[in-house]
Amino acid sequence: MIRSILTVLLILLLAAALAAGLAWQSYRSFEQSSLQHDRPARLWLAPGATLGTLARELQRLGLTEVDWRWRLFGRLHQPLLRAGEYELPVGSSPLQLIGQLER
Repeated sequence: MIRSILTVLLILLLAAALAAGLAWQSYRSFEQSSLQHDRPARLWLAPGATLGTLARELQRLGLTEVDWRWRLFGRLHQPLLRAGEYELPVGSSPLQLIGQLER
């Protein structure tokens, strides 16, 4: 009986580790992937804008989808964004974009 329980727990642990690994791989790919645009885009950030504000504006422009990866990106990088108008070059990744917008 105890052996069966341990086997089930081990299988669940391995499944959780696999899921975490796949999620991390998806996130790392997201950080490096290009935003979805084929020409330069203009972006306006108001004073006090947060990463959530930025992500929603990018979604409004049709450049990305707001999902869990943006929230994780914000928690890991904690960017302080500068207000202003920006031109986003074609092929910009989220990491490059934050580098351009940070104080």
